[in-house]
Amino acid sequence: MSGKSVRNSLAGGIALLALTAGAGFADVRDVVERQILPGFAAFDSAAQSLAKAATADCSAQNLQAPWNAAFDAWLKVQHYHIGPSEAGGRALTIAYWPDPKNLGARQMAAMLKAQDPAIATPEGMAQVSIAARGLYGIDGSSTAMPMRRAITLAIWCGR
Repeated sequence: MSGKSVRNSLAGGIALLALTAGAGFADVRDVVERQILPGFAAFDSAAQSLAKAATADCSAQNLQAPWNAAFDAWLKVQHYHIGPSEAGGRALTIAYWPDPKNLGARQMAAMLKAQDPAIATPEGMAQVSIAARGLYGIDGSSTAMPMRRAITLAIWCGR
């Protein structure tokens, strides 16, 4: 390929990139307005529903559907590492993941076994490691262990 052909190819490629880059920037507002803001609003609503359900009846059976809704809503926005969800580690507090060392489950199991009074109140739970609270903490880290999940829910609900 001659020098002139290479220059022409590069110029064409740069022009194409410039055209597509403009289209990419135009989509940012659309993503924010159609996905990010409604997604976080849906998560906020689902989290509030979970809190209301826990206040009314903190049984594992009663909390299953609202927990699932909150978790599903979180999964739709958890990959957006922006704004208030990142302030003060909020995203990690909501769902500490990945947890390759299984710290949350191990910490929750130790607190349950020791009947740690810190986990009996919302104020106490606020002091617990983020690995052991949030959506995964409520879940009890294992849906295969319904008794542990029921105990975790009872503690999370302050009962």
